[in-house]
Amino acid sequence: MQINIRGQKVEDRPISKSLHYIDRSYCYKPKTLSKKHYGLMMYYKNRLIKAYHRVGCQATNKRSIGVIGVIECNHLTPTHNKQDFDNTDAYREDEGSMRRD
Repeated sequence: MQINIRGQKVEDRPISKSLHYIDRSYCYKPKTLSKKHYGLMMYYKNRLIKAYHRVGCQATNKRSIGVIGVIECNHLTPTHNKQDFDNTDAYREDEGSMRRD
């Protein structure tokens, strides 16, 4: 097989030699989260409806700054614009259970 780009042949390069010299000098630095990035992500059928929903157990002391979590709320019904949930008894019950310590 021959590969040409703009009329010129592309030089062959053995993949084993090109993978042998991979730069491994990078360092992973985790990003720090600010207070606005704490809360619960509420999904409805794999679609994010409410992001960073605050719950009552979010304490701001030295050990626990906030809560990050994901909730699949398929039993609730979202509003017509898919940005919130209908304020039904099931929603209020779930919201109350999230606020309990």
